[in-house]
Amino acid sequence: MDAGYNSKSTADMKVQRKSWKQFIPRSIDEVWSFFSRPENLNAITPPDMSFEILSDISDLEMYQGMIIQYKISPFLGIKMDWVT
Repeated sequence: MDAGYNSKSTADMKVQRKSWKQFIPRSIDEVWSFFSRPENLNAITPPDMSFEILSDISDLEMYQGMIIQYKISPFLGIKMDWVT
């Protein structure tokens, strides 16, 4: 067997999970109002990702099944299409 070979199967690997909590000193209604508006994604996305929403979402609240198209640059300024 090759010395660099890892004989562990994926069934033997443990799933790791990280979680974070953040306190926002606002009412749940104010927080929901902010996060339910797709255009606010710009406010919470790091500027170096060059986040640009392509879909016409002005004055829309998010809803189940909503499709939003973006352009982002997550790596080395390389532009990518993104859809949620």
